[in-house]
Amino acid sequence: MNIAGTHDEEVEALLGLVEEHRRDDFVASVEASATTHGFEFATELLAAVQREVGRRWQDRQWTVADEHAATAAVDQALSAIARLGAGPAGRTGRIFVVCAEDEWHVLPARMFAERVRRLGCEAVFLGGSIPHDHLAIYVETHSPSVVALSTSISMHLPGARQVIDICHAAGVPVVAGGSAFGIDDRRARAIGADGWADSIQTAVALFDSVVGAPLADADVDPTAQQALARQRPVIVESAMDLLARRLPIVDRFDEAQLRRTREDFGYILRFVEATLATADQTIVDDFLQWLGDVLTAVGLPSTVLPLSLDVLREVLPDEHAEALEALALGRAHLH
Repeated sequence: MNIAGTHDEEVEALLGLVEEHRRDDFVASVEASATTHGFEFATELLAAVQREVGRRWQDRQWTVADEHAATAAVDQALSAIARLGAGPAGRTGRIFVVCAEDEWHVLPARMFAERVRRLGCEAVFLGGSIPHDHLAIYVETHSPSVVALSTSISMHLPGARQVIDICHAAGVPVVAGGSAFGIDDRRARAIGADGWADSIQTAVALFDSVVGAPLADADVDPTAQQALARQRPVIVESAMDLLARRLPIVDRFDEAQLRRTREDFGYILRFVEATLATADQTIVDDFLQWLGDVLTAVGLPSTVLPLSLDVLREVLPDEHAEALEALALGRAHLH
């Protein structure tokens, strides 16, 4: 069922209710859609609303506060329609729906959990950013049949690999999904997932097929990614020092601007780590294009990002040859 494009009016109307602080009306409208058109229709509508929320935030039409208010309304509406009725029972045994540590985009995972319940699966949603040591204990203690791993931001793919390693150590297969994995199964296979799903129906079919099957091996060696992650804090501080010498305007940055600059260096390196973890250069390329647009939108010169990448390349030790190459290619691909 395709909401995007054909239901723009419904999405606009719901977001208008958010802007008018009419949360109860928002929830009632989604409940009415679920009653009239079914649960699946209503969840697809909520997903379309959330995508538009993300677009407005990314395009700087909305603040983080606006985004949080809308997300809270979507979350409440999802809770409301989840109580309207249950699906048939009897599908694959207990499924844990998990987000990697630091991944706080939980709505896609929660929607997934509610939707597979409607298809007869016993789904346990574990929330956002599960510390990996806690997840290991929980999986060992409760022995799920399969873990559904949701990842929305590609810089969290190394953390997603840790989830897979934890589950495999306990003999539990993992089916991966979410926007961080892209449009095919390559990133999922790179980090060792037993399957990749781009739809609810595909996921449920995979649950049935991976339970009891041999666990997958990762396609990509994590050594380079892990080495860069260990040195990231030191590299960021070295980059901040060199940037201050190369860009005089840094001397006039206030504490908030310095903090954001430090965070941006950290984010760049984390997306490079994701590229190393998956052997997929498009991860860092896409992020750098987005970051360049954001920096320009806040009034910084277009030369700031290329300079920042040059600074990172200069302070990166030679041992990180793959990271240096990823940064060089990312810089070359900037528009």
